[in-house]
Amino acid sequence: MEAELVINFLLQTQPHQDLEVLPIVGPGKVGKSTLVAHVCKDERIHGHFSKVFFLHNHDFRDDELELVTFIEACAMKHQSLPSQSNSDRRVLFVVELVGDLSEDAWNMLYSASKRCLPRGSKIIITSRSDKVKRLGTTETVTLKYLSNEAYWYFFKTLTFGSTDPEAHPRLACLAMEIARVLNGTFLSATVTACLLRDNFEILFWRKVLAFLRRLIQKHVFRVGEHPFDLVDRNRIALLRRMVPPSEYFTVYRQYECSSEEEVPNVTIQDLMYGSLKCYGKFELLAWKSRLPPYYSYVCTDSFRRTRKYAFHMAHRRATPLLTALLPTTPHCSPPCPAAPHRAPPCPTALLSITPHRSPSVAPNRDDSGSGGLKSRRREWRSGMASGNGGVGAEAR
Repeated sequence: MEAELVINFLLQTQPHQDLEVLPIVGPGKVGKSTLVAHVCKDERIHGHFSKVFFLHNHDFRDDELELVTFIEACAMKHQSLPSQSNSDRRVLFVVELVGDLSEDAWNMLYSASKRCLPRGSKIIITSRSDKVKRLGTTETVTLKYLSNEAYWYFFKTLTFGSTDPEAHPRLACLAMEIARVLNGTFLSATVTACLLRDNFEILFWRKVLAFLRRLIQKHVFRVGEHPFDLVDRNRIALLRRMVPPSEYFTVYRQYECSSEEEVPNVTIQDLMYGSLKCYGKFELLAWKSRLPPYYSYVCTDSFRRTRKYAFHMAHRRATPLLTALLPTTPHCSPPCPAAPHRAPPCPTALLSITPHRSPSVAPNRDDSGSGGLKSRRREWRSGMASGNGGVGAEAR
């Protein structure tokens, strides 16, 4: 549906209209770049535009004047090519942002594009920020996270591949529970699915499920947020290894690389589930997209020895989100309970969380709350009555 909306915008011709701009807005890794790449591969778009230019977020970091110069150079170079008519020189500019774009930068970009680009050219802006909606000349296309059923289908397809899940009902049940605790995140889905696909043993899948539950439980209890949600939002998260020694490592940030750029050979899967050990600060390959534009996502990590339950996050608080994410009784009935929008559930519907305490023997207390004081008084009085001085007579 979203692809058809974008294609209709690009193919629509209005001779007297100013340069048209379509904003595409959505959270990180929801598929904005994939949608644009899919649209650009459509034969109708190939026939309508003679060239597609991509501008990425790093093109806006240094100097807006350099960006304008780049646009003008692209336009001049493109217009110098031999063509039959003005329509054959139509171009499409795709501007991929992470956040917002300043008013001055946009005015310079739009003015240069309007002045230099042939009539009928168009601009698509993708961003996580809703503020870019103001830049559009048409209705914004908004992308959201997958629904419960769609996320389960996505995870099931990655995990089982061409294998029929109905032929392995116990594995399918475990896969559904794993998809649930992953909470709709794409990075964790790709890493975990690849791990499960390489080992079709029910005991191993149970081990992975138990490991993920413990990891998420401790992180939610101490930080208040799901660790993979933080990773997807490019915020600091604390993860740990499944294999001994169970050491923690910190994920600081993620950035994307094009298919032409060099990326690390070591993956985050090797660190979490394999025998790899790294100390200090380093980079790992998080995952590679199998869809156009085939981006690779690299994360910066830090690995050091920590105490078993040490978390150095900014704030620690218990949250009712824990009971919603980690049920004690697994269930396998559809729909898959992965949260579509990652919104925390209503606290009134959940049990409160109490910190874990070491088992100890409670003192013998009566209803008055004075512990064993009354019993000691009774012993002292009985001792006085028997003439032995009561408790503590020897001390006197």
